[in-house]
Amino acid sequence: MMKKSHPLTNSAMATVAAATLVLAFALAPVASGNAQAGQPSASVLKLLSVAEVESATGLKGVKLIPKNIGKGAGGDLNFARADGTTLLSVVVAQGMYDMWKGQSVLYNAPVSGIGDEAFSGPAGTTPYVIYFRKGKQGVQVGTVANPADLKPLLTLDQLKAIAKIIASHL
Repeated sequence: MMKKSHPLTNSAMATVAAATLVLAFALAPVASGNAQAGQPSASVLKLLSVAEVESATGLKGVKLIPKNIGKGAGGDLNFARADGTTLLSVVVAQGMYDMWKGQSVLYNAPVSGIGDEAFSGPAGTTPYVIYFRKGKQGVQVGTVANPADLKPLLTLDQLKAIAKIIASHL
C-alpha cells in the first residue's frame, strides 16, 4: 500500500531543505560582535524592539530570546511568541547581501520599498524571509514554520513591515 504524500512535493521539500542548509550557512558568520554567547550587541538591539515587533505583527506577549540555532533562533536578534515558540530571527551581516542574492535557492522575487534593494525568499515555496541591503549592511529577516500546517508564522507583509522598521534604524 502506498503512503499518501505530504502536500509539499519532493521537489518543494528538497528546495526547503536546501534553503535551510544555505540559511544555516548564512547565519554562521554573524557580524554582531556579541560580548556574550547568544546575547545581541547594543548596536543590534537598537535595530528592532519588542514593541515594534508587536506593532508590526499584531501579536502581544512577544519577547526577545537568546540565540539558539536548534530552536530556529539563529540570528543576531531573535523573538518568540508569548508561548516561547520562536517567531522571528534577524541577521545583520555587512557585505553578505550580494552572496545571499546570488544563491538561486534563496532568491524568490524582488521586494520594493525596503532599504537600497530587497528580495523575498526562499525560491520555490511560500516566502518566509526578506533579505535587504542598506549601504553595505545586509539584513535577513525571517520567520519559522508553524509545525501544525508548515505555513510561516508571519506573513510576507508582516516581514516587510519589520524589515522597513529595521532599515529606518540603520
